[in-house]
Order: sequence, then C-alpha cells, then structure tokens
Amino acid sequence: MKINWEKLSRIVAIIGGGGIVGWILLLMTWFYKPSTEQGTEKVPEIVSEIVSEKVPETVPEPPKVKPVVPLNPCEQMQEEKPLLRAVGKGTHSNEQTAKNIAEMQARAQFTRAIASKILTATSIFSSGDDVTVSGATDQVAKQNDFAMSIAEGIVRNTIVIKTHKEQHHDNKFDVWLCLEYQGDVSKMASEIVENVQQRVSDEQRTKMNSEIEQFRNRVQTEFEL
Repeated sequence: MKINWEKLSRIVAIIGGGGIVGWILLLMTWFYKPSTEQGTEKVPEIVSEIVSEKVPETVPEPPKVKPVVPLNPCEQMQEEKPLLRAVGKGTHSNEQTAKNIAEMQARAQFTRAIASKILTATSIFSSGDDVTVSGATDQVAKQNDFAMSIAEGIVRNTIVIKTHKEQHHDNKFDVWLCLEYQGDVSKMASEIVENVQQRVSDEQRTKMNSEIEQFRNRVQTEFEL
C-alpha cells in the first residue's frame, strides 16, 4: 500500500494541535518525498512474438579451378620441340641420384614415344610375315620388342641440354632434365628406316627397298603429326 506522507503529516499536526510530532512529520514531507515507484514492484510485460525470418537463398559456389603451375625451364624447352625432346623428373635426398632418375625417366619416355611412331609407320609392312622377327609365335609382342629396340638406338643419339633443380624443406631434391635428339625429324626418320632394314630378313628387305621412299615418308609423317 502506498503511504501519502504529506496527508499523514497534516493529519497528525491537526490532531496534535500543532505539536512537535506533527511539525516534524510536516518537515519530513518537505525534505523527503518517497518516490512514487517506492514500495511497488514493476511487473515485467511478457511479449511473445513470432518472427518469421526469410531463409537466405543458397548461392552455389563457383567451381574450384586448380592453380596453373608455371613450367620450369626444362619443361618450357621440351614444349618448344616436342618431337625431338623429352623431360624426366627425379626426386631423392641425393641430388645426383635425383638427376640420374630424371635422366632414366626422360629416356624411357622418349623411347616409348618413338616406338609408338615406329609401330604405326611399319604397320603397312606388318601383314603376314612383314617386318617381324622370323619364326615369331606372338607377332604383336615381337613387333613391340622390335620397335622398342630400334627406339632405344635412336635415344642413344641424345644429349642433356638442360637441368633444373628445387630443394624442399626436408632436404630432398626435385630434378628435371631435358634430353634432345641430335638432328631433325628427317634425320630421325632416316635412322629409323636404316635400323629397320638391318633387322629384317632379306626377303622383307627386298620388299621394303622397292617402297623405301614411301616408308621413309610415312615414318617422317608420323613424327610430324
């Protein structure tokens, strides 16, 4: 209950005939007036609101694009003459070992590429017993071996023209190595034709000789594709 001190002091002053108590209470009303909020409790208002929030539309992420790794000097040189050059890479804690691995890889890659061209070029002579090892029981396997052996001879006529190395935080080396054939495509084609002629039988060689220019042109065309 809220007490009106001003009214109470006046009543006491009247009843007391202006006695000391009444005047004291009256003075109290001048110096002290309780706040209208004193003695009362403010009841909080509870408001329930339903707020509907719009779900943001899902924006699809753009496709992730792999960063383009710049070519190192060896790779750049190989791209300048892809028919006559090959690149290999080796990784090892020893720099020289990494270089040896890179060279072996480059030679193997070059050999496979040349052998593939040889197989395609010699296909016009490979019907029946043409351009195959005499008495072969597995013609396809023998033709592959035949082409690989010629290609290995071609790759021997290469030199290392560029090396590039990078060292990692674990002290391992990445070494790239670029090989180049010592000649042009025409010379390579002639070398292949000569090697094929030396490895076939006399009968096959006689047939090839009658079409040697056609065969030479076919070999060269394969390398220029």
